[in-house]
Amino acid sequence: MSRSSTITEQLLAAHGLPTKRRPATPGAILRREFLDELPMTQKELAKRLGVSARLVSQVVNERRPVDSELALRLARVLGTTAELWLGLQQAVAMWDAITAKASHVKKLRPIAQSRLLEHQIMENSPTVAA
Repeated sequence: MSRSSTITEQLLAAHGLPTKRRPATPGAILRREFLDELPMTQKELAKRLGVSARLVSQVVNERRPVDSELALRLARVLGTTAELWLGLQQAVAMWDAITAKASHVKKLRPIAQSRLLEHQIMENSPTVAA
């Protein structure tokens, strides 16, 4: 195993993400768990959501991410939560970022915790007038 793949796996695991495969996208879940099971066409779902059929198609075909507004609409229509859809999208986005840039991120050096804490205390303490 190469050093960069080890770093990638460490970062993925630290974020609770699968190390061997990309997480399921919201579009894949929408297709498998809802459209295939109901059954409902993308066009019917789009009408219920109050969005274009094109937008639903792009999400289902994994060419467009789920944003906050669409997450709210999906939650209402499908009886889920917006957090479900946003969580799925965030997991995919984080996985993509880590697998693309893990070695670069690992090279970054954190600010020393004591210096950061000292800075926060100084900013939050009341000033004493002389």
